[in-house]
Amino acid sequence: LFRQGQQVRQSKINLALVLDKSNSMNGTRLDRVKVATHQIIDQLSEGDIFSVITFNDRAEVIINAGPVDNKPALKAKISMMTASGGTEIYKGLSAGIEQVRRYLGPKLVNHVILLTDGHTFGDQVQCTDLAREAAKQGISISALGLGKEWNDEFLDELASITGGSSAYINSANAVVKFLNDHVRNLSNAFSERMRLSIAPDPDVKLESVFRLSPNPQPLSTNEGNIQLGSLQTNRLISVLMQFQMPVKMSLGFRSIARLVVSGDIFSNQPQHYQVLSDISLEITERPIQEDPPSSILDALGKLTLYRMQERAQAALASGDVKEATQRLEHLATRLLALGQGELANQARAEARHAAHTNNLSDKGKKNLKYQTRLLLAQSNKDGNE
Repeated sequence: LFRQGQQVRQSKINLALVLDKSNSMNGTRLDRVKVATHQIIDQLSEGDIFSVITFNDRAEVIINAGPVDNKPALKAKISMMTASGGTEIYKGLSAGIEQVRRYLGPKLVNHVILLTDGHTFGDQVQCTDLAREAAKQGISISALGLGKEWNDEFLDELASITGGSSAYINSANAVVKFLNDHVRNLSNAFSERMRLSIAPDPDVKLESVFRLSPNPQPLSTNEGNIQLGSLQTNRLISVLMQFQMPVKMSLGFRSIARLVVSGDIFSNQPQHYQVLSDISLEITERPIQEDPPSSILDALGKLTLYRMQERAQAALASGDVKEATQRLEHLATRLLALGQGELANQARAEARHAAHTNNLSDKGKKNLKYQTRLLLAQSNKDGNE
């Protein structure tokens, strides 16, 4: 919706920031987080609910959940943050979700942003169990990793379970823009708690689901309903599903799967809305020759690049260094053909690194993973899939 050239804000947010303040955050990293949090406070409006939790090996609620009514006082609390201790994400995440629960409501975007620059110790299973509980209550989690020391598979899982997003912030200076853009997108939600249920036919197997837009990333198919997060006013949710069909199929039309999409539309009364769609295809000996949609071909091509870096990592994990380096060299060639010269050079550098060390560098691994993932966002930037 637009009014006099300005977008009318659709949603109010119930936001908890869960911020790592362990020793490794000391200096520029923590300074930039403070600046970003100050700017987030500035952009929040009446009716928004806001809380801030810091954690190291303990958690501290420095701003209790409540309306944003005294911004200078909130900023002063943020300015007093200091870094110390180790990293235990569960304590911070648990406190953040508890703050969101205090104002949990169907007319709010209930969201936790977790920012960390390190590995957590011994509490990953507790964190994923907590994420499942949060998803059932309509709370989503976005996980942001700063630097190169954090566990990307773990943060991906947390986000995927709840319909949030995970992202790599490669420098302290990028924190401010990244956090502000993320909160702005939450404020532009048209519908919240979007869910996708997929029921394949008995002889059809659902192999994977990948969200192309917004915030490209693989989605968990092990939780029943697939959490999709928020539907923004100016961007569609675009999802690519991969099915395995039986080898022998009878001629004629046959169904593949039933899809049910549901969500809470803020402007509707009642809010909950659901649509159902059946996917089917025709099996014929003389198929009509037609070109597939260019948007799907483009997305598949770029998803292949993301899969290539995944397979290179899998080859290294199994000890096949030769296969891994070949896959990385092939990835570099494909990236160069797409005009992604800098990323192609990174892939070549990681191929050399793998050949000498039997592993990828922490920074290179994350850069290839998240930058090839972002290529999919470019496929969908027009939002017309």
